Amino acid sequence: MKIVCIIAALLATSVTTAGKTSNRQLTRSIYKNLDAMCRGGHGNLPSTNQACDVRTKVSALQRSQAAPDLGNEQANADLALSIYKDLDAMCRGGGGDRPETQQVCVGRNKTSALLRNMGYCWRGSWWKKCRS
Repeated sequence: MKIVCIIAALLATSVTTAGKTSNRQLTRSIYKNLDAMCRGGHGNLPSTNQACDVRTKVSALQRSQAAPDLGNEQANADLALSIYKDLDAMCRGGGGDRPETQQVCVGRNKTSALLRNMGYCWRGSWWKKCRS
């Protein structure tokens, strides 16, 4: 029960602070969590391989954010949406009591904040560009 309370507090904190966090800080944090899972995981576990694959996407988003003058706003949004989709599948498909599942769910929440910062809203069952 104590672990559940700690996890709930961490999730609430990450969602609260994510609204105040820049896109670069969010992607850096998501990358750091996935990198820890990728490097610290077991090579034969699907979750380790998935974390490494998503980490690669986050790295590409970081590189793209570093060159904002290239007019790649839609490409960045598409990449962020793809990252969200992957993390959501990993979060929903993982064991709720496993630390790596909780870590992925936190990353998904941070990706939600990133998408909101990029002007996306949750509409129905997926993210869509917010109406002005």
